[in-house]
Amino acid sequence: MRDGVFQLYESHDDTVVTNQPDYKTQQTLKAYWTYTWGLDPNNPIAHPVYSAPGGNSATQRFERASYYLTFSQPAKNRREAVYQARSLVATCSVPVNFNPYHTEKAPYTIWTNVADHRHHVYYLANTLTMDSVWIHFSPDHQDCQRLQLQKEKSTKSVCPVQSGDVSRYLTRCENPFV
Repeated sequence: MRDGVFQLYESHDDTVVTNQPDYKTQQTLKAYWTYTWGLDPNNPIAHPVYSAPGGNSATQRFERASYYLTFSQPAKNRREAVYQARSLVATCSVPVNFNPYHTEKAPYTIWTNVADHRHHVYYLANTLTMDSVWIHFSPDHQDCQRLQLQKEKSTKSVCPVQSGDVSRYLTRCENPFV
């Protein structure tokens, strides 16, 4: 969502896409890192640098995800692909209680998610409990549904199941974002 409008970008060349930075900035960063890593066939360099930013900004986390995915071996099967994606996402999470600015409250990653588009499964991992839940989606499903995992501004789960398949707890709704 950007300015109230849902935007979706799709490309086989863009394997890491995030909400922030915006898509145009992601393309600029990708071009920079592709060059730095010596992967730009139109602009080869003699001494590529293999590094990734380690900071907590959205931009640095996007760059780190791109780095690890670029230099990862391809998964051998679907299950390994899900595990690989989960571990890549974990490297980009903001650690619990990370507070470099020493503010009263600091944001950190509570939930991460990974989608298995071929098998229509959406995985959600809770950083605070180390539990994972998943939802199976039917490709012909037409109803809008939602699952509330926690209340806003709270770290306590309101989901009836802490780990496992939570598909049966989806409820019909008009708008899943309210």
